[in-house]
Amino acid sequence: MDLNVRGTDRTLRWAIIGAVAAVVGVVVALLALGRDAADYQPFAKKTPPPASASAAPQLPPAGPTESLANRGKAAYLKEADEVCRKWYAANATEQQSAHTDAVKLRSVNGIFHNMVGEWSEVERPPEGDAAIQRILDRFRTANSIMDEMATAFESKDNARYGTLNAASVTAEKSANAAAREYGHRVCGNY
Repeated sequence: MDLNVRGTDRTLRWAIIGAVAAVVGVVVALLALGRDAADYQPFAKKTPPPASASAAPQLPPAGPTESLANRGKAAYLKEADEVCRKWYAANATEQQSAHTDAVKLRSVNGIFHNMVGEWSEVERPPEGDAAIQRILDRFRTANSIMDEMATAFESKDNARYGTLNAASVTAEKSANAAAREYGHRVCGNY
């Protein structure tokens, strides 16, 4: 059994030379077309070119539409309620956790601070800005009371904890009622 090693080497050498020549050919062709060789991606999906600046703008469909103010409030309520839904779910998960009461209390407070923070970033309809600010301020007041409650709990000040707990319940009810009154279906219904 005679192996022709020299013939195999020669075939491999010509295959390598052919591959290098093909790569050089692609690079030369791309450079001739004015493209950078680094941008060449033979299997990438082709995307259509961006629309030109002179293209006609997309117009809304003709016909009756609701007023911008109503549409603004509806869009705001939908987005804000989604924020609250997300944070209420996080709170429910934390309530079921095996954390100690002190850790759980701080975690829940953090969740509600985050909820109000994210909620306050939702774009508001101009006519509802003052009402929304009052709602958020009520929730912030409740959050501040809960922060003090957590401190009283950790320092085992039961009398102060009880007083703050009552104040927290009142503040939460006020905030929840204001949110529902404005039209929220999720925020204010926890």
